[in-house]
Amino acid sequence: MIQDALDGKSLSRDPRFHAKGIPSYRGAVELARVYGIERRPDIQISTSLRDAYLNPHRVFHVVCKVRFCKRSVCGAAEHPDAYIAMERAYQNAVRQILFFDHLK
Repeated sequence: MIQDALDGKSLSRDPRFHAKGIPSYRGAVELARVYGIERRPDIQISTSLRDAYLNPHRVFHVVCKVRFCKRSVCGAAEHPDAYIAMERAYQNAVRQILFFDHLK
């Protein structure tokens, strides 16, 4: 699903939720747009892209920060592809914002 989005394909056929209250990548992107959740530009990748692509067993560890109202939350993810890791980290951060706001 994330690779499709990165390739510019439509996500309209993908489900919005994995289970009740747990958004998929498509659901997280749509909910972030609806609620105005901002992706922060300070994404942290644990290893340099140049060094990682030279290693055939690479795994990128990524932390992505999102902001909603006055609160910032970080999401983290791992994947052999840096761009997929970044999008998964974004999805996880959006899930955390939505989950914790729901508990208030």
